Amino acid sequence: MHIAVLLNGPVRHDSRVIKVVNSLALQHSVDLFYLEGSGEDRQLFPDNVRLYPHRHPVNFRVKLKRHSVFYREFSFLSDAVLKEHAAQKYDLVYANDLPCLRPAVNIKSRTGMRLVYDSHEIYLETLNQFVPIHAGRAIKRFAAGALLAFMRSLGRNAERKLLKSCDMMITVNQSLSDYFKEKYGLKEVPFLLNCPPLEMEAHPAAIDYRKTYAWPAGVTVIYHHGNFTRGKGLEQLLEAVSLLDEKYKLVLLGSGTLTPLLQERAKRPDLRHKVVFAGRVEPRQLTAYASAADIGINFLENINLSKSLASNNKLFEYIHAGLPVLSSDNIENQRVHKRFGIGEVTPLEPRSVARAIERMNDPLRLRQYREACREARKELNWNKQEALLLSLIRSLER
Repeated sequence: MHIAVLLNGPVRHDSRVIKVVNSLALQHSVDLFYLEGSGEDRQLFPDNVRLYPHRHPVNFRVKLKRHSVFYREFSFLSDAVLKEHAAQKYDLVYANDLPCLRPAVNIKSRTGMRLVYDSHEIYLETLNQFVPIHAGRAIKRFAAGALLAFMRSLGRNAERKLLKSCDMMITVNQSLSDYFKEKYGLKEVPFLLNCPPLEMEAHPAAIDYRKTYAWPAGVTVIYHHGNFTRGKGLEQLLEAVSLLDEKYKLVLLGSGTLTPLLQERAKRPDLRHKVVFAGRVEPRQLTAYASAADIGINFLENINLSKSLASNNKLFEYIHAGLPVLSSDNIENQRVHKRFGIGEVTPLEPRSVARAIERMNDPLRLRQYREACREARKELNWNKQEALLLSLIRSLER
């Protein structure tokens, strides 16, 4: 088949879309329509994947859509695909997340091609991350809350209607599958866990943190990678590290909107010599950097229902790195920890986090957790998810 994949953002840091496109390309021709293209994007994919990056200037009209009928913002993607369809004759359109669903439905209505909707989260629930309902004066908070309720109502009605045109809906874990089935009365919503591929040999560590930062041999390296944004428990993590002995050091790999706040807090006397901001690396390097640490932090705050039911990519990345994991107490983290015993789960309260880190920092326990990670990755890997994805796509072939 010839498949058009839609993405309403850049692809270079979207590990799920990269894996999905590369897996589809094993058996099909794939064209990726996305935003904010980079000269390095070509290196991510084989030759039978063609890239169609698009610019999306943000003007007043776009801002108005973004804060009302947000699911219409990326309608131009359908025009781009239909233009190519005249020559390429696509068989299937693959929409990533709700903002790409309406363009995909429009494409299907014009061409009759099959449609797969891959919902990476409960998009409607994430809107509170972009509407500041807790900031400003009371009147502003009221207005923001009303706007959020309005957007969610419109979006929910749109998603319910648009789903009727989908040949298949896919999501990222069991909890979200159960949610969408109950919410929209769907019989089946298969899920693909966003795991790394299974490497035949363990990744060598990309760095020696103790040597790089002149730390003594007895130091315990606590590690976190990802975007520094609200909802990741990073502020609670810093407070927890402030309660720990000097032998504990925290490495933060990544960047984001919270970077200035976190860097300012790290200047405090109780944190000044404990926290390192290590910058950003390519997604494919994360496992190698994680493998050099002692304890990996996998936190999600329950700031909305989507976060409560989410699976962090870093959970699987730490497992593949053989890194013992300290996770926040949500349903998907519990599901993996109970099955595989890869570390501990903790409430997101600084003293609880600090005590959990101290409990984990026992040589015997750490060895057991690392062995559990090695066993877990035999099940939690993209190789198995890829086989399921290709099977699902085959089921849609005419």
